[in-house]
Amino acid sequence: MSTVAFLASVVDPRVASAAAKAALEEFCRVREEADKVLEFPALNEAEKAGRSLKHGRYTVPVKRLDTPTH
Repeated sequence: MSTVAFLASVVDPRVASAAAKAALEEFCRVREEADKVLEFPALNEAEKAGRSLKHGRYTVPVKRLDTPTH
């Protein structure tokens, strides 16, 4: 955004406006993608486990009782 502010003082206002609009659209797109990933991390892990179960690759970690836990 600081680059856009600098360019706004040097270039035509229409160019500055278009650059600001493009920067805001990109910011919103990246933010929406991040929200999708961060919104339900537990759900994402559950979906991964469900896919693994369908393919027979999911194993449940078992803690052995006869080994020391230092």
